[in-house]
Amino acid sequence: MAPRRPRKINSSHLVDYGSPANRDVNIDAASKALRVSKTAVRKAMRQEVVSLRSVIYRGITGRRDADVGELTNVMGMLQAVYGYGPRGSKVNAKAAAEALNVSAATVRRWANGSQQPSPDHLKAIKTAARQAASTKAGRRAATAIFRNSDRGRKALAGGARTRIHISGYQGPENYAWERDRDVSSDPVPAAEIEALLRAYEEGGDRGFLAYLTDIMNRWYLGEPWEFATISEFWIGDWR
Repeated sequence: MAPRRPRKINSSHLVDYGSPANRDVNIDAASKALRVSKTAVRKAMRQEVVSLRSVIYRGITGRRDADVGELTNVMGMLQAVYGYGPRGSKVNAKAAAEALNVSAATVRRWANGSQQPSPDHLKAIKTAARQAASTKAGRRAATAIFRNSDRGRKALAGGARTRIHISGYQGPENYAWERDRDVSSDPVPAAEIEALLRAYEEGGDRGFLAYLTDIMNRWYLGEPWEFATISEFWIGDWR
């Protein structure tokens, strides 16, 4: 008899044992209950962490296909670093071409998948995409994109109040919160949006998530809120 393949799990399997997004999962309990290895539990939790990195970046920059976490999607990585094209194309091919010393036509082929970057070019693209979210300089560039956008100017204007939208496994603390739901905060003052951006700049994903949790504590139900996973995040008009 052939050996049984290890069971594959993802972050949604872990929500009964803690918060994958917060890197706070009871690995021993999850491993035992799910009948998988502790390595499999850690891998599923890690996948949520890297996925969240892209979710946050997309929500701040508005670059909806950006890949700064998994680093597996060439178009998403190019979009994260170089943005949209001036006519709305998925990637600013001209900016990417100048930075990578190739033709714009080559970048477009990379983006649509008809040609793969060379190993050296792929390494450069991955490094730039990773640094867009892993360094303070990269995160400040991301928040600058938000601040200079119509969405950002509207949210940060004096007297403005803006809703924050989050999808994922979330709910009141110590309740049956492992429910996949879409929630929108009460209208949040501009100062809170600015503080959330600063938390991201200074503290990365962890700083952002801590401050986002604090906002939801005060601007949703008025009671402690928890995130297990986050699949989408947005500031301002949803979609």
